[in-house]
Amino acid sequence: MKRKYAHAPEPEAPKKKRKKKRRRGGSRILLYITLAFLAVVTLVICSLTVLFHVQAIEVTGDSMADLYPAQQIISASGLQTDVNIIMADTGHVEETLTRVMPYIGSVEVVKHFPSSVELRITRAVVAGQIESGGSYILIDENGKCLEQRTQPIKGAPVIRGTAVAAAQAGETVQFEQEQALELFRSVRSALQSRNIDGITVIDIGNGQELSATYQNRIVLNFGGSGYLEQKADYAALIIEQQKSGAQTGVLNLSRIPNNKQQAYFTAGVLTDEQIADVLE
Repeated sequence: MKRKYAHAPEPEAPKKKRKKKRRRGGSRILLYITLAFLAVVTLVICSLTVLFHVQAIEVTGDSMADLYPAQQIISASGLQTDVNIIMADTGHVEETLTRVMPYIGSVEVVKHFPSSVELRITRAVVAGQIESGGSYILIDENGKCLEQRTQPIKGAPVIRGTAVAAAQAGETVQFEQEQALELFRSVRSALQSRNIDGITVIDIGNGQELSATYQNRIVLNFGGSGYLEQKADYAALIIEQQKSGAQTGVLNLSRIPNNKQQAYFTAGVLTDEQIADVLE
């Protein structure tokens, strides 16, 4: 009679083992990804609700203490403490401050994590003052109205030869002459690039009769707005020669750059429209 022997179970095939290991490994990876996702979500929720609250707002940059105390600037900005620094709305700050406080030229809002905000202030500089209806409208280089005064201030040229349609502090001045602001900026830029200081009057004219008065002594007659840099170059040479003199008159630069020999100086007494009491 034949004996029957029990046989041990055959080992699983290697392929089946590998499949089980992959399934276990995949499950672990999915678990880690899920835990990482939950951790990120928790961190985001905490950062928007519990963490990173604004505790301090600081005003830096150019001093504005003579016009606007720091606390007044902070209040006008609309920024508040105890709000989340990430969610704090800063997009409106520069537009608001430069409008309600005209002598603020620009504002850079810097968030310092975890809990402070910095307002970096650049002060607006008076670039000119428009003579209009017995008053003087002070503007910055972009034509923003800074304020109106009954008398001109020292150190900024009086702008003549154009009329103002509307002027409100904190807003760009509206001129009746469409290109008036652009012409003023072009003349001012050409003079500054050649270091011609002491300009007392800039006359816009009709755009074809631009002029600037140097130290209430020499009227620089540019003519049209073309080639202002070249005209200013020649004016700078003449002014350098005349710095120690007291002669008054008109330097005609209108034909430059076509012919420098046609630039000429005509001596004479300047009229009240050609001068202004703004020299420092």
